[in-house]
Amino acid sequence: MAAIRHLSRAPITEAVLDLQCDCANKFNRETLAKLGNEIGYPPATEVIQGTQFTLTQTPSEFTQKTDDLGVVGARFFSSDKKFVFLAKNDGVTFSRLPPYSDWVSVFAEASRVWTVFCKFGEPPSVKRIALRFINRISVPAVEIARKPSDFMTPPPSQPDYLDGNAVAWMTRFFIDEPHVETAPGAKAIVTQLGDIASEGPGKYTFIFDIDVFFETALSTEIDELKPRFEQLRALKNRIFFSGLTDKTLEPYV
Repeated sequence: MAAIRHLSRAPITEAVLDLQCDCANKFNRETLAKLGNEIGYPPATEVIQGTQFTLTQTPSEFTQKTDDLGVVGARFFSSDKKFVFLAKNDGVTFSRLPPYSDWVSVFAEASRVWTVFCKFGEPPSVKRIALRFINRISVPAVEIARKPSDFMTPPPSQPDYLDGNAVAWMTRFFIDEPHVETAPGAKAIVTQLGDIASEGPGKYTFIFDIDVFFETALSTEIDELKPRFEQLRALKNRIFFSGLTDKTLEPYV
């Protein structure tokens, strides 16, 4: 396990805050344009159309019906393209793209956007909140092939009946309350994926994807949501540093 600490060059390719809810006021093109204008982002580059499929089966026939739900959301990018804001009738997905800055500034911007979203959508409550951090980590190819445990805990293992060199692998865990003291009631999906695409000669890259979330009714007020997000962040950090070694993180300190 690596020591938990700030990484000045964190290998985060995307940091995501997600809040699911049911908006009392449904969005249309006009209200989405006003939403984008108030948050100060350029006009939406992608408007999302909703479609509902209904399948009905009786002893004598099978029917399919498709209903057009119209505009249900839109995706906005900040002027510098570093923040992505997806607003929909059922919630918000807010992303920070590379280079990752720091949690304080990312959460502050997400909070600002969420507050404006609530002004237009008027959700009565939040059903689910999540943090997802996707990391792309590069290590010496020869060294990780020789001894994966120098870089990951636990390391990927190859079946005894295979003699070749493993060039790609994937592990995924769905964990209920992975650490009760850090975030009681939370759940986590942790994925480690070997990436054949290399970042350069002699390098091997793998993905460390950590998705932590609460599925419970919460207030929409950011002052009440913030401590729950802090719990998720602490859990995410514990999973991240527990899954790697100090040697892995040396280039990112």
